[in-house]
Amino acid sequence: MADEVDSREWHLAPDGWEATMRRDRKLTAAGIRVLHVSRRPLRTEPDRIVGDNAAALRTGQPVAGIITVPAAAWA
Repeated sequence: MADEVDSREWHLAPDGWEATMRRDRKLTAAGIRVLHVSRRPLRTEPDRIVGDNAAALRTGQPVAGIITVPAAAWA
């Protein structure tokens, strides 16, 4: 699962939009669920965003060939 923070400034310009769509297609084709969110809900509804992420993680399946490392291992 991946989160992508989209903004009108960067993602609605023609080049930005195309780059976003290419990235989304690559991730989706690899079996990675991409959740898009704008900056406003991150500030105003963080609990909802966390809930959406938790739901995606609960219903997702591991992607072959991708190794995950717990965040604590980076500390």
